[in-house]
Amino acid sequence: MRVALSGGSSARRNDVVELEEFLGVPLPAGFASFIVHWDGATPEANIFPVGTDNQAGVVRFIPIAEIAKEKLEMGIEDAGVFPVAWAECGNAIVVSSDSGEVFFWDHELVTPLIRIAKDFSAFLESLEPFPMEAVKLEPGQVIRAWIDPEFLRKLKREGDSKQSD
Repeated sequence: MRVALSGGSSARRNDVVELEEFLGVPLPAGFASFIVHWDGATPEANIFPVGTDNQAGVVRFIPIAEIAKEKLEMGIEDAGVFPVAWAECGNAIVVSSDSGEVFFWDHELVTPLIRIAKDFSAFLESLEPFPMEAVKLEPGQVIRAWIDPEFLRKLKREGDSKQSD
């Protein structure tokens, strides 16, 4: 894997058993190997290909204890897939519990699954570091931006608490 990970831990055996019972099948081998050390890990800034003309990045791998809840909340009706990571913009990475194939789940598409790798190990290998300094905006390039008011309040609270330290 070419992308550094941080914050992961070893998945608890009872969480693995509960997820496998929820799915009705054992976890695919590549994903099961990953969560031995990196359950819930956060990758450095990264990018991976989605189809032939798009790219995305993984924000965080979903802790195994939260996967069943996230699947239900996302409204993924395909019983054969489960989410394993959050991608940018509210999208997700999902794995087929039958074949082990990995898909990009786009929350804005009617047919949201786009195959991105033959298995979880191949998906991890497709992640490449993304140098944030490569993004350069020219003056006037951004005309306006919308910030969720709740997010702005959270930023202010965090800033206020840091100033009081």
